[in-house]
Amino acid sequence: MVDIIQDVSNITRVPISTINKLIDISTSIISNDVLDAYNKREKFSEFDLGIGKLIIFNDSSSIEYRFIPAKDFERKINSCIKDNKSALVDELEKSLVDKLLLSYKELF
Repeated sequence: MVDIIQDVSNITRVPISTINKLIDISTSIISNDVLDAYNKREKFSEFDLGIGKLIIFNDSSSIEYRFIPAKDFERKINSCIKDNKSALVDELEKSLVDKLLLSYKELF
């Protein structure tokens, strides 16, 4: 399994503890909203996660989850498979080139 938290931390240099804190806050918000919906006798709750929509179905006997990917997320996944090329590698290469050009400009 890929450790997204570790990868995001490595790429952005945001500490894992900060990312985990954001995840804990997000989980608390989602849990609170699910409880509110349950108390209102609503059958489901929807959440925009940025990469897609999480739908939590609240039944008194069970909880079910459904994820619907955002169009951009789906497009990037399909593009990687179709072109056999990583969007992450492209982004990292662009970032490296930009940093090199900036350093070069600062020298001259």
